[in-house]
Amino acid sequence: MHLYIHIPFCKRKCSYCDFVSGVYPDSVQTKYISALIAELAHIAAAVDLSRTKTIYIGGGTPSCLSSFNLERLLDALGRHLPIDQLDEYTIECNPESVDRDFVSVISRYGIDRVSMGIQSARREELLFLNRLHDFETAKKAASLLRAGGIRKLSVDLIFVLPGQSLAQLAENLRAFLTLEPEHISCYSLIVEENTPLMRALDEGRFAEASDEEYVEQYRFVIDYLAAHGYAQYEISNFAKPGFESIHNSAYWIGSDYLGLGTAAHSKFHNHRFANVRDLDAYIARFERSDKTEQCSDSRIEADNPRAGQTSENGRDETDDLFFSAAAPTFPAVEPQSIEQLTAIDRFNEAIFLGLRRNIGIDLNELYQKAAQIAPLDNSVRSRLDETVARLVQEGLLKKDDRIALTQKGRELSNFVFVELMI
Repeated sequence: MHLYIHIPFCKRKCSYCDFVSGVYPDSVQTKYISALIAELAHIAAAVDLSRTKTIYIGGGTPSCLSSFNLERLLDALGRHLPIDQLDEYTIECNPESVDRDFVSVISRYGIDRVSMGIQSARREELLFLNRLHDFETAKKAASLLRAGGIRKLSVDLIFVLPGQSLAQLAENLRAFLTLEPEHISCYSLIVEENTPLMRALDEGRFAEASDEEYVEQYRFVIDYLAAHGYAQYEISNFAKPGFESIHNSAYWIGSDYLGLGTAAHSKFHNHRFANVRDLDAYIARFERSDKTEQCSDSRIEADNPRAGQTSENGRDETDDLFFSAAAPTFPAVEPQSIEQLTAIDRFNEAIFLGLRRNIGIDLNELYQKAAQIAPLDNSVRSRLDETVARLVQEGLLKKDDRIALTQKGRELSNFVFVELMI
């Protein structure tokens, strides 16, 4: 089990961001943290969280929470989860909101990994992205984190910015490496709908990079980081040995996870659900939930005569009844959506998530998922084998007992995913 916590607050909205986040006063933050704590208690009463492996606090900008509200959240997590037994405990931050109080709080509550959104070391690029910091601020933030005992630092870089040259990209990479991060996430700029960047593009104020520029810069990033000891282990992620993101890897291999907070998504026992996106509605729902009976283990057991029984594949037979009977109160109070994943859904997710990793996917596991779609029909496996053979011939996949993207395949990954999916 893995836990994601969404903090939808920022000091200023970035020009490219389409996440559920915004600028709100401290009073709203306080109400929101109260709602998060109520949701956490609600889930802890229904699900065994003792085997949680990772926690990831993202956003938005978690570091812009006041020390008071950050401590409230971390204290609640410590009461419900085995913090000392976690494999990884991450929080996101922006450089301008990292100070001694923030570092002191996260260190005291056991957070061992920080992901810092720097995006660029160049002033004009940061202004284009509507970021509040400069690179000197990022260096000071990294120094504070290191002094506070953070030994796992990840930094985010955006490349293929309008007009960006290879020399300017190299300047960014050189600057980032002076921070000696253990992990680097590198994303090409994507112009999302309903963002200031999309409006600027529509108005002709900048031009998007070409596919050729993207490929050239992507290859440059991979080669540059490899030469400095960072291995690419996923399409956008690079790490020194042993510092790959455990939490994000859980998504790519299809593990269960629960998302808390507005707009947070979860996947649990072949079901997917999402919390309401509207911040006020999220707060109101959990304010109401405090006044009603919460879902509890004893209630589930009493309502379900099959509670505790397991099927032949080892899955708790309460799963299906649990979701049909208790879906209105789990995993969130009045979830915005809830769906059961079909065999086709699980096959497709294995493709577009698993193939993101450089190690790729075990073919036997993929064959098993194909067999679940049509147990008495070999056509799905046959189609898979034919498509894999063609993509190998085209230089997009490599194959042994696993299939994995080649460098060319990573550059055309969306095409490969579509070709393989059903």
